[in-house]
Amino acid sequence: MTRVTRSMPVCLFVLFLLAPLTAVAQTTAPTPQGQSHEGVIVSTSKATLLIQTATGEFKLFEINANTTKPEKLPVGATVTVSVVEVVDRELPAIVVVKVTAPPVAGAKPPSEDNIPPSMRRMEGAMKRQVSKFRLGVRAGAALAPEQVMVGVHSQFGPLFSDNLFARPNLEFSFGEVTDIFSVNLEGIYRIPQSRQGKWAFYFGGGIAFNFVKEGFTDTEDDFSFDDFNYETGLNILAGIQSGSMFLELKTSVYAPPTVKFIIGYSF
Repeated sequence: MTRVTRSMPVCLFVLFLLAPLTAVAQTTAPTPQGQSHEGVIVSTSKATLLIQTATGEFKLFEINANTTKPEKLPVGATVTVSVVEVVDRELPAIVVVKVTAPPVAGAKPPSEDNIPPSMRRMEGAMKRQVSKFRLGVRAGAALAPEQVMVGVHSQFGPLFSDNLFARPNLEFSFGEVTDIFSVNLEGIYRIPQSRQGKWAFYFGGGIAFNFVKEGFTDTEDDFSFDDFNYETGLNILAGIQSGSMFLELKTSVYAPPTVKFIIGYSF
C-alpha cells in the first residue's frame, strides 16, 4: 500500500482555503443604505427585533454588536428603528433603536397570528444562530488514509466577538487499515463581510488528541482501546456555514496525515 506524504494534505487544504478567499476578494464591497422604520414591538431577542407598522406590515431586523438600543425593549412599545441594508445579508442590520412611546397600559399586545411563516422561520434561525450552547452531529469522509467518519460536536458562543465560537467535537474515523478516535478542541472564526448569499465563510483550528489503530481488522477480536496508540496533533480547518448547516474541510499536522470532508448540523 502506497503511503501518502504529510505534505499532500496540507497542499489540498491550502487550495481549499484560497478558493473562498479569492471569491470574497472579487466580490464588490456592499454599499450601505440607511433607512428608518416605525412600529410596535411584537417580539425581540438577542439577535432579532420584529415590529408591526401602522399599516399592519411586519418587519424583521437583525440586532448585532454594533446596534445602539435601550437595555429593555418591551413588547407593545412603539419604536423608531434605523437600519442599514447590506447586499447579500438576509436581514437589515439595526444601527439605532429608539423607544418613542411605552406600552399602553391595558392595551392588547400586537397579534402574532398574521406573521408570515417564512418570517417566523427566519426569526427562529437567527435566534438559534446566536444561542450560547448548541449540540450537533457530523459525518464525512477522509483521505490519506481512506476512512468514513461520524461524530458529534457542541458549539459555545459567540465569545468576545460576534464571529468567534468554540466548537469541540468527538470524531471516529474507521477504514480498512486505520481507525482513529479523535477528541478535538477547536474554535472557528466567521469572516466578516464574507457572506455569499445565505452562506458565510469561516476558518479555525485547535488541538487534536488522537487514538490511532493501524492494521487489518479481525472481526473475531474484541474491541479494545489497548490496540490504539496515542498521538497529539494540530487541526486546521475552513468551511462555509448557512444557519445550522456547515460544510468543512479539515487537515491535521503533527499527527497521522488526514484530510476530512465534513458535513455537519447544529440543533
